[in-house]
Amino acid sequence: MSAGLVSTGDVDFDQMATTKLAIAPSNNNTLYATLPHNTLQGVFKWDDALAIWTQLAGLEGAAGSSDIRLYKCIETYPTSASRLYLGTYFHGIWISNDDGENWSPASTGEGADISEQSVQEIEVLDDGTVWAAAADGVYSSTDHGVTFLRATPPSSRFGESSVEYFSDIEFNPDNKDEIFASTTKAYPVYENSGSIWHSVDGGSSWREVAKDLLMKRVNALAFHDGFLYMGTEGANVLRMKIAGD
Repeated sequence: MSAGLVSTGDVDFDQMATTKLAIAPSNNNTLYATLPHNTLQGVFKWDDALAIWTQLAGLEGAAGSSDIRLYKCIETYPTSASRLYLGTYFHGIWISNDDGENWSPASTGEGADISEQSVQEIEVLDDGTVWAAAADGVYSSTDHGVTFLRATPPSSRFGESSVEYFSDIEFNPDNKDEIFASTTKAYPVYENSGSIWHSVDGGSSWREVAKDLLMKRVNALAFHDGFLYMGTEGANVLRMKIAGD
């Protein structure tokens, strides 16, 4: 993809909110973008050769309701040019195996129902494991997203009636068993605090390494060289040294 600003062509993204970008693994000239709540909402695909955006239409009516158009995040599959994962508000994860022409909802395993969850982030590892940060927990799939199981940190704080939700998930690039998950409280405003959970065994067990980050909603995570970086609302970017267990 050439340097500089990406033209929106005939699609006007001006003053629109874009929540996630993903680059096709086999063609870095193809870019996907999700626009969630605006007049122009949907999943869009950028073709660098043609210099145009096109809207993926395969989701229209996929859930029998226009609510499916409340898109949150999109992710590609590392070994497939045509497989896409889409996280939505209130309708879980949707999967396409034909570059967005058709979509189907991800299934859930016993005790895990992601179908009505608001999915904030999706990560697909090189081995094909799919991870998701959802409203009530962290989920994983070892069958390419066909079924998901819950790997939520053990706390009664997360559930249907909770105002705290998982906002992002991040992995140590040198050790995929080391996972970080951030949470954020949606309301009330004076409790817009976040927390950080840490697992070193692939999500089997967790410990809370930072909590009650008052007025610091944690929206994004990045990990590098032993430090966890947190993008927040209210405190810019924070950095925390992660001690080995």
